[in-house]
Amino acid sequence: MANSRKDLEQQIIERAMKDESFRNKLKENPKSAVEETLGIKLPDNVNININMESKKDIHITIPHVSQELSQDELSGVSGGWNPCSVTAM
Repeated sequence: MANSRKDLEQQIIERAMKDESFRNKLKENPKSAVEETLGIKLPDNVNININMESKKDIHITIPHVSQELSQDELSGVSGGWNPCSVTAM
C-alpha cells in the first residue's frame, strides 16, 4: 500500500527537525531534498515549496482542490442520493 501524502510529508518534517544539513538542503533545493528522502523522481513540472515557521509565524497550506470526483464520490452519484447516509449536525 502506498504511503499517503500526509505520511510522506511527515517523513520530511521529522528528518528536517533532526538533521540541520537536510533542513539547509530543503531551503536551497527543496525538490532534490524531497526526491532524495522519498527515493523517487518527481516529474519536471512539479515544484516543491518549503515554508519554515518561526516562533511568531504559523503557516497553513490549503491543498489544491480537484474538480474531479473520487471513485467513492462517483459511486455515490451514480447510485443516487441516499437520505439515510446524511448525518445531522
